[in-house]
Amino acid sequence: MDWTDAALVEPLAVSVHGFRYAGMKPDNVVGVVGSATIGLSSIVVAKEFGAREIIASARYPQQAEAAKKMGADVVTGSDPGEFEEACREANSGKGADFVVESIGGYQTESFNQAVSATRSQGTMLYLGGVKVPSVFDMFDPLLREIKIISSNCYGVIDGRHDFEVAIGILSSISCPFRDIVTHTFALNDIQKGIDTAWDKTTGSIKVHISQG
Repeated sequence: MDWTDAALVEPLAVSVHGFRYAGMKPDNVVGVVGSATIGLSSIVVAKEFGAREIIASARYPQQAEAAKKMGADVVTGSDPGEFEEACREANSGKGADFVVESIGGYQTESFNQAVSATRSQGTMLYLGGVKVPSVFDMFDPLLREIKIISSNCYGVIDGRHDFEVAIGILSSISCPFRDIVTHTFALNDIQKGIDTAWDKTTGSIKVHISQG
């Protein structure tokens, strides 16, 4: 495993842990809100774990293209209602069986989207980490008996560390996850790397800083 792949083990393990902990089942229809690093790793894991169909939302063109490359069957934009409707269309009008919120940050809409897109008695995996207080209608998931499961980083489940599972996925020559690295900069150019990662008009998804 080279340094590029090694640096991708950690973000892939975040999704591996969440999917294992929340109990995604083979043949589930899976929805992923957001197609940045954690969203894209969630698509890879959903595919690896046997999802029947994968729906993802993406804000930027390079993210939409990457989501398809990772294995998403349907990729929507980020407009309100677009992702939720696609999840319902994919599963006989019910919504997805298993939905991942992968965005977090200083907004709350992605969390609400994820709950709305989940079918009754389905599972919503909360990976993104929303950092601001939010107003949320708790009555909807109560009425529809939705399981909201939070997952933080990684660990050991059933005797296997999530890093071990992630390394196994990345070790496959056909694994597309390494293709999310759009830019690599030398350590001396670290500020340029940070600026590129922040500015999505550069086409950036995952920016690596090389030790060489």
